[in-house]
Amino acid sequence: MCAALWVGDNSFTGRTAPARSVILTLTIVLEADAQWTTTEAQAETKYDDDIAKADAQWTTTEAQASAKYDDDIAKADAQWTTTEAQAETKYNSDMAQADAQWTTTEAQAETKYNSDKAQADAQWTTTEAQAETKYNSDMADADAAWHATEQSAWDAYQSAYSTSTGTVSANAAGAARGAGSGGSPEGSREGFSSFFDGAIKGDFSENDSWSTFAGQVIGGLNPVGDARDVAANAKNVWQGKEGGWFGLFIAGVGVIPLGGDAAKVALKGTRKGLTGAAGGLAQQAAKHANDAGDLAKSAKASVQSPRAARRAATREAGIPTSQQPISQKSVRTPQRQPAGRQYTYETPKPGGGTRTNSNSVQHSLTDQVEGHGPHWEAGPVKPGGQMDSLGRPRIQGGKVKVNE
Repeated sequence: MCAALWVGDNSFTGRTAPARSVILTLTIVLEADAQWTTTEAQAETKYDDDIAKADAQWTTTEAQASAKYDDDIAKADAQWTTTEAQAETKYNSDMAQADAQWTTTEAQAETKYNSDKAQADAQWTTTEAQAETKYNSDMADADAAWHATEQSAWDAYQSAYSTSTGTVSANAAGAARGAGSGGSPEGSREGFSSFFDGAIKGDFSENDSWSTFAGQVIGGLNPVGDARDVAANAKNVWQGKEGGWFGLFIAGVGVIPLGGDAAKVALKGTRKGLTGAAGGLAQQAAKHANDAGDLAKSAKASVQSPRAARRAATREAGIPTSQQPISQKSVRTPQRQPAGRQYTYETPKPGGGTRTNSNSVQHSLTDQVEGHGPHWEAGPVKPGGQMDSLGRPRIQGGKVKVNE
């Protein structure tokens, strides 16, 4: 380049100094540019070569890494598959052993349960039979005691009545002798049956004995007896019998409240011609009869058998005592102690038809109220299958309760 400049300008030396400087500078620049271009080409070639080598090396490394990854994954999968198979085999073996052990334990527990249940059932059956036997024995003893007490009360009543009848007969005989009579009127019969004949029939009775008179006096001390005597004497008036009007007057006096019955007794005594004696005898007979009746009632109230109490409760609840229960069972506490019995009855509903009421009659050996003893309760059961703590149907309000 410098040579060309030199040739074109014919003489480099012939130029002025500034010109030479410019030429020299251009020459240096041109040479540097040529050298840079060469260096840049070399650098670019070197860069491309390095990039090609790096690409080739990366490709090789990537392939190796991918191959290594795939190999590691394959090994891990194989190892996992082996471990999973071993774990599953171990799990199945453990489960089989556990199932076998559970089956054996279950069989042993079931066998033990069945054995214990059989023993408990047998013991319960034996205890129930013993309790049933004891209950029946106690019921029989209570019935026997009640009948013995009832018989004693009846004997006492008969003794008291015999004493009263003897007194009436003796006084009547004395009064008859004092009146000049030779004895009792013809057709008169004394005794216990005559007393009740007079008490029941009143003035309808044809017996004219003193026993009948005492019964008429006692039986006529109530409004029903007064009405009965009025009817009897009205019949006598209608039939024209002697003394019919006087008898009707006496019966009418008895209807008067308070003093009517006393006047009736006195007038009846006057009618027999023995006013004073008859009045005293009637009072004495009434006293003995009342005492004997009170004694019988007291004895019956103090000792009432379970059977009698059950029949009373059944009757008061409107259940026919002749009707058989549709079911019955013994009742026990949660501790298996006897608590009584329970009877179920079906009775027709009011108004007829085929509809029925379910009624329960329950025997309780104890009472929730302190001081109360064995008793019977009866009445319609509550709807909805309501049960008490002993498994008995609950009875509706207004139930009947009878103590033994």
